[in-house]
Amino acid sequence: NWSIGARLGFSLARQTDRVLPRLSAGGNLSRRAAIEAHAFVDDNLNGRFDLGETELEGVQLKVNGNAREAESDDEGLLLVNDVATGGVQNISVNLASNDDQFLMPAEEGRSYVLRPGQTVRVPVALQPTGDLEGQVSVIKGEHTLVAGGIPVEILDSDG
Repeated sequence: NWSIGARLGFSLARQTDRVLPRLSAGGNLSRRAAIEAHAFVDDNLNGRFDLGETELEGVQLKVNGNAREAESDDEGLLLVNDVATGGVQNISVNLASNDDQFLMPAEEGRSYVLRPGQTVRVPVALQPTGDLEGQVSVIKGEHTLVAGGIPVEILDSDG
């Protein structure tokens, strides 16, 4: 006596910044969480996207130190599905996905405790940075010595 059957499972959820819904095979959207991120260059360093700031394509996230394949589109939007729930989830930028070494995350990362079916919105503000290199010399008589271990503080025009 034989029996054959088939089973199809799927979940449907709305992505907040998109008209099209997202679809997940296996029905995991109700048991897992998702991360919706917006990657941009934070020119005014306020941590929020403002008109005129550049949205970044190709940025990826790490969840608990593990790189995720999803990457931001030309509008800087990215969706990471199938995120574990219940415990703390540490979300950070995958620096290897950023082509510009002088754009660095405004913060090291964020931690969330996600519940099943939740989609958390995460701003991914990358701030312009620079590189400074130099050397301090000490002149003693006719000799010039290179000094090491000197703390340097860089200040803006306001001090």
